[in-house]
Amino acid sequence: MTEQEKRIISLKRLKAEIKEDLTAIESVTKRLREWVKRHTTEDPGQEMCYAFAALLHHFYTGVESCLKRIIKVIDGSLPGGEEWHRELLQAASVPVETVRPSVIDQSLRFRLDEYRRFRHLFRNAYGHEIKWERLSILVKEAEEVFKEVKSALIAFLGFLDDLIGTLEG
Repeated sequence: MTEQEKRIISLKRLKAEIKEDLTAIESVTKRLREWVKRHTTEDPGQEMCYAFAALLHHFYTGVESCLKRIIKVIDGSLPGGEEWHRELLQAASVPVETVRPSVIDQSLRFRLDEYRRFRHLFRNAYGHEIKWERLSILVKEAEEVFKEVKSALIAFLGFLDDLIGTLEG
């Protein structure tokens, strides 16, 4: 098998994985939407706050996993060090000349960074430190952020289709 054939397979696998990630993130977003409908906008209590926080954790982790795959396969390496989570968003938001367009725009990068910071809090804090005031904003915006993520990833899938077509050409 040639290097070009291996590259095409790698890109096709990436496409399939992005589609799987989108389905998983959409499922979490749907669950968030359903929970919001069942609970008032007032503080739902500590147990439900923790449940909402867990869903937001899954939401962002799904987005981050997808971005990691893209950056690793297309750019060839991932950011390292203590700030790699933040640097991943940065890397995904800038185009790499002759390699790829940006995966997400700067606006979406900053919105996702709020979820990244919250996920960090969720992973490193005790449950009682999670406050509905902050959590509720992220919960309410998750569906809109997902729509932006989905749109960005669908556009990126178009880029992958074009790239695969060129390589198979």
